[in-house]
Amino acid sequence: MLKLILGTLSFNLSLQRVLWPISKLFWRHVLKHFGENARIMRGVEIICPHNVCIGKNVYIGKNCAIYGYNTISIGENSLIARDTIILTRGHIFNDPTTPIRDQGYNAAPISIGNDVWIGARVTILPGVNIGNGSVVAAGSIVNKDVPEYTVVGGSPAKTIKQRS
Repeated sequence: MLKLILGTLSFNLSLQRVLWPISKLFWRHVLKHFGENARIMRGVEIICPHNVCIGKNVYIGKNCAIYGYNTISIGENSLIARDTIILTRGHIFNDPTTPIRDQGYNAAPISIGNDVWIGARVTILPGVNIGNGSVVAAGSIVNKDVPEYTVVGGSPAKTIKQRS
């Protein structure tokens, strides 16, 4: 018994098995849709979760930030690596005589297709659609649509190659 307690305190025994069922119940309750066998890791922040649909077998890595001020749809079997930011809203800044904070926001939905892999520390900006089977390289900033089965990377993200 002492070994079990010491293992737990030293994090040699994963508490994930204990906490995961509670986490799954929470996400099923607050998200618009939470697919079967989807996994949302520790430290993920989802603003306006009632606008977020997550398909089955989706994985969202640690410390991702998902801002659902508009609709966000994440397709089945997609993988989102840690520290990714998904933004559906940005500031309006057209009038230089008015403080930016007083000019309001532009919001647009984001759609991530099925079987998409998004690398670590990617930023996805409002209005972007990422097609089925696409790959977004780590550290990329995605500000335009990504066609199906396309590998993109960079800042801003550009086509690297097609998946064959």
